[in-house]
Amino acid sequence: MQANFFTNILLPVALGVLMLGMGLGLILADFQRITRYRKFGLKPRRFTTAFLDL
Repeated sequence: MQANFFTNILLPVALGVLMLGMGLGLILADFQRITRYRKFGLKPRRFTTAFLDL
């Protein structure tokens, strides 16, 4: 695949703008919710071994 203006410049800039916009929309309650309702964080070993055993 040949690199062009779209793949070298436009796509990374667009993804950066989207990620920045999503990050700026986070509030403190979002992070508190993660610590309160953990699912994968409690047993990360079980989660990773499930995919390694495939």
